[in-house]
Amino acid sequence: MRSSATAEDLPGLSFAGQQETFLNVTGAEAVVAAVRNCWASLWNPQAIAYRHQNGLDQNTVAMAVVVQIMIPSDVAGILFTANPATGKRDQMIINASFGLGEAVVGGTVTPDTFMVDKTARAVTETVLGPKEQKIISDGAQGVVEVDVSDAERQVSSLSAENLKELIDTGIAIEGLYDGLYQDIEWAFSGGTLYMLQSRPITLLPADPDHPDIDLTWTPRSPARFLTRRQIVENMPDPICPLFEELYLTEGLGAESSYQWDAENQRVGGPNYMTLNGYAYQRFDFRAIQDRLTGEQDDDGTVSAPTDEEIEAAERAATLQAEQQKQQRADVAKQEYEDMERMVADLSEEDRAGRKQRFFLSLHYYKMIIFAKTGSGQTSGTLAEKGDLLAAFRAFEATQPADVDPLAAIAWEQRSLAHRVTMPKSDNPTYVFAHKSDFNEGQLAEYFEVTRPELIAMKDKWSAALLADGGASLSTADDEVLLDAIREMALAEGFYWTSNASHTFGVAKSTDDHLQCFLRETLPEHNYISGQFLSGLTSPTGEPLKSIAANHDLFEVAKLIRQDEVRHRWSFPRRFILNNRTLAKTGSGQAQGKLTQGGPSYRIAGFGVRGDHHTLLTIDGRTPREPGRHRCAGCD
Repeated sequence: MRSSATAEDLPGLSFAGQQETFLNVTGAEAVVAAVRNCWASLWNPQAIAYRHQNGLDQNTVAMAVVVQIMIPSDVAGILFTANPATGKRDQMIINASFGLGEAVVGGTVTPDTFMVDKTARAVTETVLGPKEQKIISDGAQGVVEVDVSDAERQVSSLSAENLKELIDTGIAIEGLYDGLYQDIEWAFSGGTLYMLQSRPITLLPADPDHPDIDLTWTPRSPARFLTRRQIVENMPDPICPLFEELYLTEGLGAESSYQWDAENQRVGGPNYMTLNGYAYQRFDFRAIQDRLTGEQDDDGTVSAPTDEEIEAAERAATLQAEQQKQQRADVAKQEYEDMERMVADLSEEDRAGRKQRFFLSLHYYKMIIFAKTGSGQTSGTLAEKGDLLAAFRAFEATQPADVDPLAAIAWEQRSLAHRVTMPKSDNPTYVFAHKSDFNEGQLAEYFEVTRPELIAMKDKWSAALLADGGASLSTADDEVLLDAIREMALAEGFYWTSNASHTFGVAKSTDDHLQCFLRETLPEHNYISGQFLSGLTSPTGEPLKSIAANHDLFEVAKLIRQDEVRHRWSFPRRFILNNRTLAKTGSGQAQGKLTQGGPSYRIAGFGVRGDHHTLLTIDGRTPREPGRHRCAGCD
């Protein structure tokens, strides 16, 4: 059951995936229900929102539901009779994967991709996708997603004969529609090709080979590498010259003069520019330029840098720029202040050491740990008394205070404040937004400077042009309107490149700091930063639901650690300990490891009484109090 709505696949719009499709529907009642649900999906939230965003009248849309015989496909996919990414009309693109085509259409798998020379009707490039899963019929009703075998993942989903038949059929279908380029869904079942649907390709780019289009995609000097990322991603279409001048060049470019040192970080010139009307951000970092020197191919071109190389160069440039701005004394001062903030945030329970053997604090979304020293002790008798804060202060007094915070030395040689506030990591994510003073300054600038300025700009022109119900707007001359556009465009552009980019950057970077810290420090726990961004507890002290499970497990672990194995176990005849199944041996004994909380133990055996058990020995010794180790169900 698939939708066919009056508003689908208009020349400039694509409704793919907006309405529901139901597969492998069997029986009259199920068919009627699927038709009803498919029709009702015309009014699901995403379909309504898409029509609203594109100005389509909600009251004029209608839908027919197409009922087709289900094809139990072995291989299925999509065929485009023109290249939908580049607009080239002499290329065809085929996407294919095992199972039903829904996996390809819905984007749940990375399919095989075949690029076809349309004139020669020959495959010119093949990219085998991993094809990890496939969708198949789930018995007599519905579908299910299953894993694809390792052997199938390594081979092409289509044979040469399959490809030839697909290419010929696709060209023939395009001819039936008077040469209108087609988006075709197809399937092979039992070696037979079935054509499931054909519709015009929507949003097909202009043909770069059209005789009336003479475009060169070479950036103008001094730019060499351009990218579509960050703010320019919000400009999907070519921009007009006025927008380019006011927003892209002057607005966004206003901050560029001191954002980057052209002598060291980036080749000179504007940070944003257009190419054939499209907005781009430059990525001409000095490190990349130096690497590419002398690497020209025979035709004078060079290979573009990878995304990873660009990201690394940008981070290196950011770090260099930050270090140039900061005085060494300021960095040391900020690190000490951050350490003291965390100490000040400790609860009395933390300070006394009654809670944990280490301090754990989330401060402005940054996780900091006071790790024990290599000996496992904090500071002798002080630690024995439980006063960990005093122990920490005593330890602090033994650490060197006058250490250059920007020196290229090992983490272990840095000041205590640095080791407390900066994780031991080579990950470049920590080069930006790692000091509370800087982060708070960015946020304060938004609330105290940027936001009031933007509101004042809006109020100024609202009062000048809209206060009399819009009469002034309709009678204002072009110079006044241009002044309004210019001031607001420059204010918005400057806001993005100065305060906004840093404010957003602080939020994104500190989140990534925490994500990286969790991944590197607690890899076996599979934590993600989102679990912690709302804090650890509610205002009433209760653990938040997002981390309640981890909190409960931690509390259980603390109980276990109180007395290594002071617990009563009740297991059925198969023993499950820490996700390990310990099968009984023929003698009624079991072998395995008890790894719950603390060190690992070799279980020498269980005595079996009915459905219950008594722990006999651990590591070759009888427990000190055998009765305390009996199963709760045994007497």
